[in-house]
Amino acid sequence: MISDGDKIILAVSGGKDSLCLLRIMQERLKFVPITYELIACHVDMGFSWVNTDILRTHFEKEGISYMIIEPPPAWQEQKDAFDCFWCSWNRRKAIFDLAGKIGANKIAFAHHMDDIIETMLLNLFFQGRSGR
Repeated sequence: MISDGDKIILAVSGGKDSLCLLRIMQERLKFVPITYELIACHVDMGFSWVNTDILRTHFEKEGISYMIIEPPPAWQEQKDAFDCFWCSWNRRKAIFDLAGKIGANKIAFAHHMDDIIETMLLNLFFQGRSGR
């Protein structure tokens, strides 16, 4: 899925899944016969439990290119009435918008099977459907 010369945004929440994927993608560059640009991206939704300074320190210590961006304006206008689906949608929208602005041709998310099941259940419970 990764080709020579790709510019990849890797969505980093700060959790173990995304930080592990970031490490794997960074280490992979040392032994694969292709090169790609990797940019870690954290969307700062303004949650008090997420310390972006820790992420900045980690990225800089590891020599990782990174961006910490704001969510779309719609999030700010309606953030008092959000739910998990709304928050997730706005984070992804911010990353997709960034990819277009900086010319990234791929985006990597660190989802695993449990995430897929959890998302399906959240959609069923809160949106009344299992998929888009």
